Parts: sequence; structure tokens; C-alpha cells
Amino acid sequence: MIFYTGKLTRKGIKSQLQYLRRNFKIIDKLLNDFAVYPLSIQLQRKLWIIRTVHVQQLKMFQARTHQVEHRIASINQAHIRPIVRGKAKT
Repeated sequence: MIFYTGKLTRKGIKSQLQYLRRNFKIIDKLLNDFAVYPLSIQLQRKLWIIRTVHVQQLKMFQARTHQVEHRIASINQAHIRPIVRGKAKT
């Protein structure tokens, strides 16, 4: 049985954030090689949303928090915000 500690979870999140950063560098290099921008408007928008989510996740990771201003919850529907849950008084 494996128990997931906070330390192990943070290590996994850090690795995934680094993988994304590496992949963004590769994507930027490939896109710079083209004379004409090859992505459609929809793909450009999704790439922008994914980059924004990456920045938000990185901020949360560094600040050791679970909230960020204007957090994106869905790549396909970036305008939708998470539902606030908890006790009525909060």
C-alpha cells in the first residue's frame, strides 16, 4: 500500500510543471521556425489558456496555496470559474 504524503505530492507537481516548461520551450522553438504562424485561432487560444494555467499552477506551487486570482478550471471553458464551497458563514 502506498501512502501519498504532501512531500511526494509536491515532488510530482514540481516534475509536471518542469515537463510543461520544457515542452513550451520546444513548442516556441518550433513555432519560431515558421514564416507564417501555423496554428489556427482555436489552437492559439488553447495554447494561451494552457500557458495561463501553467503560470497559475506555478504560483500556487511556489506560494504553497490552493487558490489564485481568476483561476481557470477548464481548458475548454476558460470563462467558467470554480464553485465556492464550504460553510454558509464563509
